[in-house]
Amino acid sequence: MIHTLTITPDKDPNAVKKEARKLAMTGGYEIELLPDLPKDSLLTLYQIWSEELKRESFSGLRRKSCISYRVLSLVKKELNELPTADRLGSGGAGPHSEDFQCGAE
Repeated sequence: MIHTLTITPDKDPNAVKKEARKLAMTGGYEIELLPDLPKDSLLTLYQIWSEELKRESFSGLRRKSCISYRVLSLVKKELNELPTADRLGSGGAGPHSEDFQCGAE
């Protein structure tokens, strides 16, 4: 049975990773963001999980399959679906900048 792991801004990344490992051993899991998160919560998730991704020593396909990368991909998708006026401006290394190398390929 495949489980759903819901990501929220208040969940500790280490606790999420531990839960993901447990679910992976019991049939697998898919991740999702809590529905209808406001922009500030999405930005909080971006900050938290981008720091986690920086700590990862993976590269290539292994990096893209790690939970940090997968969460950032979902955050970027959600931010891109916001109305244009609510998106981040261009500048800085945020989810809409060229420095952000995470997304659905």
